[in-house]
Amino acid sequence: MADADKNDDPTTKANACQRRCCPAPSFKNPEVLGFMWDRIGATVLFITILTVLPGLTVLARREGGCYKYDCPYANEDDDDLCDFMGGDRERGRWYCKDPGDVRHPQDKLCAKDPQCKVYGLSPASTIPFVATVSGLCCAVLMPLVGAFVDHSPKRWEALVATAALLIAANALQISLGPRTWFAAGLIQATVGAGSYMAHQACLFAYIPEMVADPSEVPSVTGVLKAWESLAIILYLVIVGAGVGPLFTREGPSGEVDLARVGQVVAVVVGAPLMVLGMFRYLGRRPALQELPEGRSLWSIGFYRVAATVKTLRTEFRTLGCFYLGYAFWESANTAVVSLTGAYVLEQLGMDAGDFIIIALLFVLCAIPGAITSIKIADKEWLSLKASVAGALVLSSVCLCCVSAFVYSSGTGPYVFAIVPFLGFANGWVYPAQRNLLVALIPGGCEAEMMGFFQFSAMSLSWAPSLVFLAMGETTGEYREAILVCPIFWLGGLAVLYFCVDVDKGLEEVEATLDKRFKSGAAAAPAAAPQAAPEKA
Repeated sequence: MADADKNDDPTTKANACQRRCCPAPSFKNPEVLGFMWDRIGATVLFITILTVLPGLTVLARREGGCYKYDCPYANEDDDDLCDFMGGDRERGRWYCKDPGDVRHPQDKLCAKDPQCKVYGLSPASTIPFVATVSGLCCAVLMPLVGAFVDHSPKRWEALVATAALLIAANALQISLGPRTWFAAGLIQATVGAGSYMAHQACLFAYIPEMVADPSEVPSVTGVLKAWESLAIILYLVIVGAGVGPLFTREGPSGEVDLARVGQVVAVVVGAPLMVLGMFRYLGRRPALQELPEGRSLWSIGFYRVAATVKTLRTEFRTLGCFYLGYAFWESANTAVVSLTGAYVLEQLGMDAGDFIIIALLFVLCAIPGAITSIKIADKEWLSLKASVAGALVLSSVCLCCVSAFVYSSGTGPYVFAIVPFLGFANGWVYPAQRNLLVALIPGGCEAEMMGFFQFSAMSLSWAPSLVFLAMGETTGEYREAILVCPIFWLGGLAVLYFCVDVDKGLEEVEATLDKRFKSGAAAAPAAAPQAAPEKA
């Protein structure tokens, strides 16, 4: 009864609200500022994928022998078919030349003609190929990076090394062109994606050490997420509507120019922000854990994944089922932007400018989605499980509508009416799934289970892109292939609905709740920030 009275005390509620809404003590820590600058810089560098992928696709199509029919730009080298078009051409689509290198009104669509291949694949498969390789690299690297973060005293050095690789990968792509596009795509899919994932793993390991009160972590990460979203929006606006049009040509060649301009902007802006965060504010750290005897950094990560799976199967089955469902629906969340991009560029015949507008709408509408998700949880309008389910259903309905009603250049503009709802659903699902996760995590295992949460996010990140790639290569159409995301969303939803009993999960962790941090308890004194590394 005393505990209930304490929870109802107005002062306690006010203090909790202050921690949630304005985590001022944490933001006085300079390392929080360093985390923010580093995170924003890395986000700007990584988000260039949105401007690079259309340029890669154009160059792959040209090498594969494809050309574009688009009469407004008849002087472009891809558009000289306009003077003898037969009226059966679809504006914005790419076609394959016959073996004699002659363009003819009867040429087939590039994605459907087996004569137009590049490195064994249709040029239209460039985006899903890059996404598949990227997902595989991240899935393999995740246990290794997690082990290094936990058991090595070189976390700061790893932070610097991965930042250097990310910056170098972006800088190399400034030279994107007919001779370099394939190498640039591989660099983006391997070095770029892998270094970004590893950098974020090293960076997020600083969060628990930057706050004196663990209850402030959601507030700090929420504010940082808002700044990250703002950085993405500004990048898309500046590159798409600011400096981009000043340095790009009309027609397909302009998409390659836009990719180069985007990389220049990202390197000029993102690299200094990362350097500022790492070298001025973030300090070195000792290893979080001792490396067990007989284990190496190369094997301990995979050993810990296996051990966590065993714990979930024997003690916390409900949480284990949540992770299984999460692996499915998060793989679709990760792939939705890139696969929607492939659909927009190939199936709808749109260009990089349209893709940027779609991405901007997606990000903008994710913000009210996240706010609504938080409101749903605070007001208890839906249960934790129902909130996640609602977001997954809305996402699935959106892409099913795209497949049903938006499938050609003539119906393409309707996509702008659907994307805001897709972005809203994407923003909704992230707070909702974390709220459910926190409720099911056993006390005293928070670090282990959050690490497995990150691993689960990467474990199937390659699968939707691979299925999309296979369907596109088989049929030459993407109208059915885009349904791969709803399949993974609904697959995860099925696991959530039939296997995740929240009440049972709460019973499974009830005995461990006394090991959790309680916001009313006295917080441990904040550790003094480590000194920033000495300059050479």
